[in-house]
Amino acid sequence: MNIYLALAAGIAFLTGIVHSTMGELLIFRRLRRKNNSADGQNPGLPIAHQRIIWASWHMVSVFGWGFGAILLWLSFSPENSMIAELVEYTIIFSMFIASMLVLFGTRGKHPGWIALLAISVILTFNLF
Repeated sequence: MNIYLALAAGIAFLTGIVHSTMGELLIFRRLRRKNNSADGQNPGLPIAHQRIIWASWHMVSVFGWGFGAILLWLSFSPENSMIAELVEYTIIFSMFIASMLVLFGTRGKHPGWIALLAISVILTFNLF
């Protein structure tokens, strides 16, 4: 078993779980409360917008789990083929670019960039 790939997979799975859980607790609970306020003064977002944001938020977690599943599968693969290397490079660059987007987009306030960068760095070490 390749420990680098397994570790990156574990971080991807854990990040997805934390992402969805914290999103529900810190963002969507508040949005639902705003939309259901009794005074109607601050209606928040229209329900259709709230639903697409909710779906998009959790879709990111699902993609993380998908990357994690691929990495876990690769960690148990006996051969390091060109296809496996292409998949690793694709995940490295995807995680790195996503990390930079979150870092600069939130000015470093959203900790997700750290997990995404960690996955990218661990996978890069695996290639050398």
